[in-house]
Amino acid sequence: MSVTKHDHLPFVRVDANGSIESNWDVEKHRSGDYGKDCALGRSFCNALFMRMHLDGYPLLLSRTLEAQVRAGKWGAIEIGFAQQLSEEVST
Repeated sequence: MSVTKHDHLPFVRVDANGSIESNWDVEKHRSGDYGKDCALGRSFCNALFMRMHLDGYPLLLSRTLEAQVRAGKWGAIEIGFAQQLSEEVST
């Protein structure tokens, strides 16, 4: 079972050789519209969960959260991601 398919997630940055450079690279996705960016963060979380389920690889969540912390920004995309995550784990 492959655990590298997450490099196709929209928030993962890969280099020219296909190696992962960052598990949270969202600056190019920020629109400045709070609602739109929150919705995008939710969709990123849903895409991550789908990838985790398909690969049977829950460590992707830890890698993504670590990368968010390393990025050092808490904006609407991250808020939407966190909101979706909390809804997923609490229902």
